[in-house]
Amino acid sequence: MDDQQLARKPRVLCLHGFRTSGKIFEEQTQVWPEFVREKMDLVFVDAPFPAEGGLEELGVAEELFDPPLYEWFQANKDFSEYRNFDECIAFVEDCMTRIGPFDGLMGFSQGAFLAAALPGMQAEGVALTSVPKIKFVMLIAGGKFGGSNFSSPKLAQNAFSSPVECPSLHFLGEKDFGLTNGIELLDSFVDPVVINHPEGHVVPKLATEKNKMEQQQPVRKPRVLCLHAFRTSGKIFEKQTEVWPQFVREKMDLVFIDAPFPAEGRSGVQGTFDPPYYEWFQFNQGVALTGAPMIKFVMLMSGSKFGGSMFSSPRLAKNAFSSPIQCPSLHFLGEKDGAKPNGIELLDSFVDPLLIHHPEGHVVPKLDEKGSEIMLELLEKVQKLL
Repeated sequence: MDDQQLARKPRVLCLHGFRTSGKIFEEQTQVWPEFVREKMDLVFVDAPFPAEGGLEELGVAEELFDPPLYEWFQANKDFSEYRNFDECIAFVEDCMTRIGPFDGLMGFSQGAFLAAALPGMQAEGVALTSVPKIKFVMLIAGGKFGGSNFSSPKLAQNAFSSPVECPSLHFLGEKDFGLTNGIELLDSFVDPVVINHPEGHVVPKLATEKNKMEQQQPVRKPRVLCLHAFRTSGKIFEKQTEVWPQFVREKMDLVFIDAPFPAEGRSGVQGTFDPPYYEWFQFNQGVALTGAPMIKFVMLMSGSKFGGSMFSSPRLAKNAFSSPIQCPSLHFLGEKDGAKPNGIELLDSFVDPLLIHHPEGHVVPKLDEKGSEIMLELLEKVQKLL
């Protein structure tokens, strides 16, 4: 045998999804090519607690999986309280002691939440203190304790208090209902490797090309020039966007500037935000942006169209909407916004616009899970243009 044949495979403890089992997780990974699976020594175990219910709440047909079924811990409906989490951590450490040693962890769904938290917990000294350091994790359809949709069990409250330096592979499904959770988790790791796939909340097939997995490394953030509203300021606009989830804002390099002219009248935000206030108009500077690179995308909140039914056009912008605009765009339309008809008219001027409806007024709106997904969809398009 040569040295490569003698080399030991990495041993991986595999943590299955919610209310399934080690056997089911093993079967789910059979969709991967054999040349991938044979590179690892995968060990599948059952969670310590019998399932306390079915899978209907996740939209999964229970008959797809044969019992017995298990779960790692329990949580209430809004994931603000947990049961048996400490016992679960002790069980995992016992497994790693009895049938280890293990080099890494692989988790799916609930198992991925657990696997993602353990390197940080081990580094803090609150878990896995009797076993070797985790060398890597593979996280399929996972999420983050303490993120925007999940509170943290007390034992794991510092798991992501600093960037996790453990090498990680993240599987993100385009149709996964938990995609935003996976993206938020991704931002907690240093130099993560990502496999994007077109499927849902599943262990995905791996596309192969000449027997190689297609992997996508993180790319640079798109840089965005942010133009504030009438008689406000860049500082105010930056403050207004803080209602968006951090994992959305972190995807962009947002640059906020002030308009060139001091406000010539009272500001609508006076008393809410401190001055100074600025406004954009009263200038004529020849052909616009001829010396700057082509704009790759726009995000428009409470916007309107020059030359539309409500507004005439400045001479310089008279042809701005003379043909459909091909630039990728995201439009925010507020149900209570007095300018909503103007926004709809603007929407019709763009080719294939993305749209976020929200129940608020003439404001920078909060983003719910659906809104976050739509914004991330735009940013995914933009990444291909960078």
